[in-house]
Amino acid sequence: MKKLENKRQEKVSYSRILGKGKRILIRPYHFSDYKMCWDSHLARRPLAGPFDEPIPACKHSKVSEFKDRILRYRKHGKEKRHYVFAIFNRNQKRYLGQVDLWIINETLRWANVGYHIQNQFFGKGYATEAVQVAIRLAIKSLGLHRIEAAMEIENTSSRQVAIKAGMIREGIRRHFLPEHSHSDFEVFAINAIDYAKGNTR
Repeated sequence: MKKLENKRQEKVSYSRILGKGKRILIRPYHFSDYKMCWDSHLARRPLAGPFDEPIPACKHSKVSEFKDRILRYRKHGKEKRHYVFAIFNRNQKRYLGQVDLWIINETLRWANVGYHIQNQFFGKGYATEAVQVAIRLAIKSLGLHRIEAAMEIENTSSRQVAIKAGMIREGIRRHFLPEHSHSDFEVFAINAIDYAKGNTR
């Protein structure tokens, strides 16, 4: 068998990526997003359940801490190992949450998509729209082939996002996380071939 060749080619650098949906856009964080993110964090409702938690980028009360995190995101994006995007409404006057693409295997052009919406915006479909935009960017702008989402079996909200975003259920990964070895995760995925053919469900 021939050695697998990495043909991944980024068409757009991380810092210049901008993705748009009908109601939202996603892009890398800017330093100037600090106040909007902090205000959004302060407006959060009480925790809605075991899978609801504050977004790390937005829970910093100090500007310097926020900037340090954004610089770390930029470094990871430049190194092509973790792409983190803030989610805004279309006029960029309201911060809604975060979506990210974590590279699992560079040779296979394979990444995990994560999504997190501020809980005051739950139930409005923003996570689904953000994942759809992220998948499009992953395939068309970052040259990725496979994007998957893995979540605790009990996390039904995350499961519904993956399904509505067009990802296909692949099965269960037993004892998935080293630090939570008792937890089984459900896996959904989409690849560039299915995306191009529209063969998603």
